[in-house]
Amino acid sequence: MLLVVATPIAMVVALSVWVVLPQVHNANAQKQLAGLIELSTTMSALVHEQQKERGLSAVFLVSSGEKFGTRLKGQRALVDQERSVVSASIETQIAYLLRQGSSRSGAEYVKSLRDILGSLNKVDSLRGKVDNLKVSKAEAVAFYTDLNGQIVGAIKAISNLSADSEATASIISFAGFLQGKDLVGIERALGSSAVATGDFSNKALLRINGLIREQDVFMSIFLANATEAQKDAFSQVLRSPAVQTVQEMRDAVFQGAAAGETLEFSGADFFNAQTARINLLKGTEEMIVKDILQSTAQRRADAQRQAAAASVIAFLVISGSLAVTILLSRQVRRAMVLVSEAATEMAGGDLEINLPEASETELGQISGALDEFRQSILTTRALEEETHEKERLAELAEHADALRTQKESEAKLKEERREAKAVRQHEKNVANEISEVVAACAAGDFSRRLDLMGKTGVFLDLCRGVNQIGEATDQGLADISRAMSALSQGKLTYRIDQEYQGVFGEISEAVNGSMESLSRIVGDIRESGIVVSNSTKSLASAAEELSGRTERNAASLEEANAGLNELAASVQGAADGAEQVRTDAGNMVAQTRSGAEVVDATISAMHEPG
Repeated sequence: MLLVVATPIAMVVALSVWVVLPQVHNANAQKQLAGLIELSTTMSALVHEQQKERGLSAVFLVSSGEKFGTRLKGQRALVDQERSVVSASIETQIAYLLRQGSSRSGAEYVKSLRDILGSLNKVDSLRGKVDNLKVSKAEAVAFYTDLNGQIVGAIKAISNLSADSEATASIISFAGFLQGKDLVGIERALGSSAVATGDFSNKALLRINGLIREQDVFMSIFLANATEAQKDAFSQVLRSPAVQTVQEMRDAVFQGAAAGETLEFSGADFFNAQTARINLLKGTEEMIVKDILQSTAQRRADAQRQAAAASVIAFLVISGSLAVTILLSRQVRRAMVLVSEAATEMAGGDLEINLPEASETELGQISGALDEFRQSILTTRALEEETHEKERLAELAEHADALRTQKESEAKLKEERREAKAVRQHEKNVANEISEVVAACAAGDFSRRLDLMGKTGVFLDLCRGVNQIGEATDQGLADISRAMSALSQGKLTYRIDQEYQGVFGEISEAVNGSMESLSRIVGDIRESGIVVSNSTKSLASAAEELSGRTERNAASLEEANAGLNELAASVQGAADGAEQVRTDAGNMVAQTRSGAEVVDATISAMHEPG
């Protein structure tokens, strides 16, 4: 019984876990993605400030420390503030990823974050060289460019850690914007240095032109995945006076300065114009960051709601399944106990008990089989009573029979008693076996079977019927277990081929097979009725034969009476006794024929469709 209850509950729990776990994993993934997105926004702010320090450092170096000294010092303070925030955020994110047991891509991302921390620790050393003019402009620009490239690459790598296509597109777009913006910063550093020193060689001009082309490429990547609002903001930047001023300065550098004409602006002017352009791009960057954070927060909230909803639904499903299963199991157990108690009472000899009402369920079939068994016992008792009546008539005939006939009759009666006793003992043994099997079914063990060896007639058919009921019930439970196993694996289209009714009617409709088994049992019982009828007719024939022998004996006595008429006084008494015996024998024949007619009527009634 415990297995009957536990199996469906275990399957429902497994199915619920299978449904809930993906939602929980998605919520955790969105939480991790939100942390990485927040880290990317802080790193983008650091990149912006380092771009300014890169440009100021370049002009400071080419002017041998005469320009931008004060501004460079102030800019470094801003960079240090952002660097402190980014370093703490990176350490926090590394610890979180390590706790989560990240995949190979996650381990590679942790390594890239640690590389960024290492590069940030080298900033102070480079600044000392810049202050002492111990490093070239190209080396200083390359250091900041490489550092910004590491940071932007880490931001772009977040897309490899996310399975969310929308988030991936947003991150790729954001990384493209940051790379394009960083190239604007490099153009500011190199262009202002070229203007300040008057270095308009072909190499310098090609480098600046290449930076411009690269900016267009990365901004195209940004625009490919940007929202309409982001595209509009970027278009406004391109149409701004600051960008127009930068374009005019570019044209002057490529057209006038290359031809040897004197420029009307200084390196500081070029730097300031590019700075104004970068500040406008920073506004667009902040808009992008805000959009990404909002969409990430929304996705995270949605994932958490879905996980919570799935958990609640799973809890309700498990609770409902538990309640239904317990209710059904109690009904099955209650019916089993009633059948078991009835079988035990019958085994003890009480045939007047009230059996549970027979129905089309498996337990109803068992109850019906027990009722048929009780009727069979009652029939056997009636036969025993008839046998006792025969014994009484035989005792009356013994007084007129010879000693030999009396001994034969006694021997025959003893044999009949022995057979009747053996039949009763056999029936009691069969009843005990049936009681044990029914009790095992009540305990939830449907694997027990009745041994058919040594059983014949109606008892053989009854035992077969009980075995068939046990097999049908065992098969039904096995089908239920297989159906529930198919659901833990996410196979929600599986169906039980057989049909059941009764206690298992909510799951399948298998009463057809059970009804076929019941029909076979009734057919076997009807055939057994024919056997009983034949046996009764044989008993009637034997009684008629006994009557004939009695009549022949009476005739012999009458002949003796005719020959010994002279002994009328003594012989007449013997003749009168023989006549009385003949009359009694005739009555016994009539009663035997009447009993045969009753048996025939009973068998005919059994054959009539009910």
